[in-house]
Amino acid sequence: MDQDFAARLRDILQEHEQRLAEEQKRRAEEEARARAFRERFEAVRQNVLLPVLEETRTLLEQHGHRSTLTGTEAGEPELCLWVYPAPFPAAVFREDSTPYIRFLAHPTVEQVTVDLGISLPSRPQAIGPRETVDLSALTVEYVRAKVLEWLTEILLSDPAQRSPRRSGRRLWSASWRRVPGGG
Repeated sequence: MDQDFAARLRDILQEHEQRLAEEQKRRAEEEARARAFRERFEAVRQNVLLPVLEETRTLLEQHGHRSTLTGTEAGEPELCLWVYPAPFPAAVFREDSTPYIRFLAHPTVEQVTVDLGISLPSRPQAIGPRETVDLSALTVEYVRAKVLEWLTEILLSDPAQRSPRRSGRRLWSASWRRVPGGG
């Protein structure tokens, strides 16, 4: 075998193997960061999000509103509180007309999207503010402030002055379906 050819081929193969090893290391580091983020999100879910959203549900239901909390299982990437404000009957609620507040974890970018869905049967497909925040921003005070902002828009704003920031089918939804607990 030609020594120059063999040496160049070995160099190419060695560089290829080195690149593969670097890529494998990068992927392992990314997965470790994502796993650590999911664990931190789970702690925030248990210690911040669930207590505030359960407190919200209790108070809403004491005042005649119905609600459903989804994504409560450990490891779920999102937690969503749907509210069915009085006086609307349960049968009128669909995914495009049910208010919600949703916290969606994004492990690959280590952030959480906070969505305030402000649709009502009288104003379907209205989507309220959305922001993406660092996990450290999800304090009890922050979550309570978002809940108050959301409920103020749903329960107190003048329907004639409501204008959705965006409208249309939600990108994260695969289909139009009845909302959990909506009847």
